[in-house]
Amino acid sequence: MSFDGQPRRTSAAIRSFKLWFGGIFLTIGLVGLLVASVLYLVLAVSLGMGDLTWAFIGAPLVIGVAFTALGGTYVWLGLRERRAAQRLLLSGTTTEATVTAIEMTATRVNHRRLWHVLYTYEDMYGVVHTGESGYLSAEEAQSYRLGETVFVRYDPTSPATSAWLGREEWPEQG
Repeated sequence: MSFDGQPRRTSAAIRSFKLWFGGIFLTIGLVGLLVASVLYLVLAVSLGMGDLTWAFIGAPLVIGVAFTALGGTYVWLGLRERRAAQRLLLSGTTTEATVTAIEMTATRVNHRRLWHVLYTYEDMYGVVHTGESGYLSAEEAQSYRLGETVFVRYDPTSPATSAWLGREEWPEQG
């Protein structure tokens, strides 16, 4: 809890989990590929070890490719989510949403489970859509109650796309 009795907001690092997690794996993968490249240049080109070279570069090469692919995927997903949220914050329509579930995710950071809040909202045509908050700390997620009214921003041209604002309403852009 914060000094004013409100739950502490989830840190930006937790909200950007996919980006930093992917960045770590991407870095490890690139280092593995660099090590494999240096070993290849030293063993095959400089020392002329031929077929025996693959015995030494196999592990760093496989690790490099696997970690680079996994990390790159997470970074791409994280950047895509961040860009979509920024676009909605700048040009989306703010509306009220209703909390429908508060759930623990399978993701852990420092041995603590991350949570998310599921919600429903109506677009300007009265069509109901669902969304989720993204990763939240247990303290912040559990401060919400089923049926509570929260705020989200959605894209009027694609109303199923929304961004979580929580309890704070952002001023209309426009």
